[in-house]
Amino acid sequence: MDTDSHSGSPERVSDLWYTDGNLVVKAGSRLFKVHRGVLAAQSAVFADMLSFPPSQDQENFDGSPLVQMPDDPESVEYFLRAVAQPDFFLPPPAPTQYHIIAGILRIAHKYDCSAFQTRALQHFSIRCPTTLVDYTHRNYISKPIFEGYSSLESDAYSLDFLSLLHEVDALWCLPIHYRSLTTWMSGGLNTLIKGVDFQSKHYEATVDQQIAVIAGKELLTRKISTLMGAFASAPPECTQRGCQKPHKRILEAFIKMPSKRVLNPWRSCLFDFDNQTVYAFCQACRDKVKQDYKNLQKNSWDELPQMFNLPPWEELNQMKKDALGYVEEYTGPVV
Repeated sequence: MDTDSHSGSPERVSDLWYTDGNLVVKAGSRLFKVHRGVLAAQSAVFADMLSFPPSQDQENFDGSPLVQMPDDPESVEYFLRAVAQPDFFLPPPAPTQYHIIAGILRIAHKYDCSAFQTRALQHFSIRCPTTLVDYTHRNYISKPIFEGYSSLESDAYSLDFLSLLHEVDALWCLPIHYRSLTTWMSGGLNTLIKGVDFQSKHYEATVDQQIAVIAGKELLTRKISTLMGAFASAPPECTQRGCQKPHKRILEAFIKMPSKRVLNPWRSCLFDFDNQTVYAFCQACRDKVKQDYKNLQKNSWDELPQMFNLPPWEELNQMKKDALGYVEEYTGPVV
């Protein structure tokens, strides 16, 4: 049965309508004419589906078999562009945008397109480091994941990202994203609980995910606060009577510090220990507080996944290696 190509409301996407194509894909009101062999080579599901001979009641459009996809039309378009246009979705660090990565990943995951699923996960993984040395020393973000979006868009996509990572089992990205949700949401806790309406869609976290964010924030705050106790007093090696004052200043500065900084002690040091005006330490005390801060970073990082009810880093890194074939390793100087 051939459908009249001039009737009805669906519209052809002009630059994804190849006149020599032999398969028409319909998603929502969008029509794409593509090459079935190219699509089958990328997707195991399409390869199986298109291997069967057409039935007598096969619907056609413009002289080609018509396949209807029940998925989000925008995501389908991003995916088909990635398949048909090699420069559209390049591997990282090539720039792209969250909604493109997410759309391609959802379709690639559902239709077993391993090449594009891996590429999408690479884009997300490079923004979600899984080792402390990567997080601390490497400029791992080629482009911030929600750069250029409004606050509303950023909130919506933050919640969508949380859902997507669980959906595709990319659990290794979750510790960093859960931590970011403790401070990133423009509407704070209210946004996390109620969700966000954006472009006719409602984005929300599940109850379990909400609990993980709230409980994780409390656990991380408590852990960092406890580790800060190491800065309270001078070591026995102290050679200067007045060192107790700068030790006290560290704790005073910590108490006044906004939670957005407190809950991210890994990217850079929260204190300028080399500032002699503010922290007039003797050398022994300065060495101690620097080492104490490294201990704080390591101990809080090591426990980060469990704070959000996730497997430990060792398991997450193995999942990442199984999915991507590697785990990023910083190889530059450690300072």
